[in-house]
Amino acid sequence: MIPFNPLAVPSDVPRRYLVGRGIFMAGAFGMLIVVLVWFGTAMLAGGQFGPTDDVKWDAVAPWPIVSIPAWVVISLCVLPVVGAAILAGPVTWVQAPELLFLLFATVIFFILLPVGMSRMYPDPGGAPFDDAYPQLGLGQHWWGAVLQPVTLIILGIRFAMVAPRYNAEHRRLQKGAS
Repeated sequence: MIPFNPLAVPSDVPRRYLVGRGIFMAGAFGMLIVVLVWFGTAMLAGGQFGPTDDVKWDAVAPWPIVSIPAWVVISLCVLPVVGAAILAGPVTWVQAPELLFLLFATVIFFILLPVGMSRMYPDPGGAPFDDAYPQLGLGQHWWGAVLQPVTLIILGIRFAMVAPRYNAEHRRLQKGAS
């Protein structure tokens, strides 16, 4: 079986791949920090996660304690596009599981989270999303998700190119072990 350990970097892995993966993961960790800040401020705000939520317990401060600006989320969402463009070229079949991980990370961190953030931090001029609060519209955070089809196409095409070889090698190694 081919071991998957994202921290183990063989010496034959191209530097370009490592740089691209590093840029991508910088964006992913940045989005993780954004989520932790959002969650922490919601806890301090008495469990109020958005403008339409109710306070569930005594709040330390009113919501939003820290408003996450759209430009932060959009800037972080540029990183996976750049990272994917850099790392896609030198990918070999050995990195197929990493490409699959990056595809899932793109959907979760760079599509679902920006769209969710645009609802949590509404913009009065944005598109309305709730009939009960017609004065609130989607924030501009969702613009970060607009870039991600490019990331998905780059990673998806490259994964489709290397996955058959990965599967063949995986089956060959399993037959050899038994």
